[in-house]
Amino acid sequence: MKSANKAAEPYQDVTSFPDRVDTVLLRDFLLRTCIPFETTLIGYGTLEKILYVAVTRFGETARPSVRSALDSLAKDGFIVAGPHRDSWRLAR
Repeated sequence: MKSANKAAEPYQDVTSFPDRVDTVLLRDFLLRTCIPFETTLIGYGTLEKILYVAVTRFGETARPSVRSALDSLAKDGFIVAGPHRDSWRLAR
């Protein structure tokens, strides 16, 4: 028998809201996970691979937010342009 008490239910995953993406969480994921991983493999991260990983992690609603998050990280000096168009690496 299910309880009507909502407080007893487990916490909802912050990435499971289908209509929006937490941009701070997305920026943190790009900066601490996605770009460093790609940088260790080939020296930079490409937009296609970054989009794939972000959409896999956050769902299709993250796709429009990835480019603006990358631009914001570049503007703040956390990442710099890589050797090719639409590629980035961590700022040293």
